[in-house]
Amino acid sequence: MRRFYCPHSKIPLCKNIDKHLPRANSSQISLFILSGIILFMGLLDFIMRRQNAYKLRKEYDRLREHTDKIHKIDQRLEILRMLDQIEPSIISLEEHHMSNYEKKKVYGYVIPQLRKVKFMINESKKSAKEKENVFKNFKDEEHDMH
Repeated sequence: MRRFYCPHSKIPLCKNIDKHLPRANSSQISLFILSGIILFMGLLDFIMRRQNAYKLRKEYDRLREHTDKIHKIDQRLEILRMLDQIEPSIISLEEHHMSNYEKKKVYGYVIPQLRKVKFMINESKKSAKEKENVFKNFKDEEHDMH
């Protein structure tokens, strides 16, 4: 009869080696599966670029900074009012535990409003650039006349 020895020590092992190996219990296995599922869902969110409260807050803050740079006060106030209406919804997403249905409703309100604000900011930038170009062209024409 041939004996099997442990490679690190000279302790003889029996034929049924499975008896001596540590076994994972069911709670360890379920924790491992659960951590794998959470990792997969995080990757899925990253790949599909789903919005979360942090990204919405970041976008909101960025749009607020751009709004502060608008020179026309009436346009700036209009955009700031829209942003002030959006902020409580973002705060509720950050601070309260909501069901997926409630989150979907809030995202369905916030994301289009942020798009609208972004569009308004871009329009105000375009109008400012057009005014600037008209003014430069007018100056060039006056300079050419003299």
